[in-house]
Amino acid sequence: MTHNVVVRYNNSTIKLRDVKTLENLFDWLYDHYAEPQLRVLPIFQTEQLQPVLQMVPEEERLRLTDRLTTLQMHWCTAAFQIGVQLGVRLS
Repeated sequence: MTHNVVVRYNNSTIKLRDVKTLENLFDWLYDHYAEPQLRVLPIFQTEQLQPVLQMVPEEERLRLTDRLTTLQMHWCTAAFQIGVQLGVRLS
């Protein structure tokens, strides 16, 4: 079963068709709302990580970069989930 969902975002109304699960909706909200705002924070900017990565031996850099990127995604997702839950409780 799918649903059509209306999201109000930045003074616009966005209609999402064929939302199958709440996870689909959260994925869309994260991709279009949370991630663009989080990417401007220093901890998520690659140039902020370069000095740290330069201290690591070259053969370890790729693995460390992958690990940091994974941690960033987990932090973003956790923060977004908490924000959505709070928003639902306050509404």
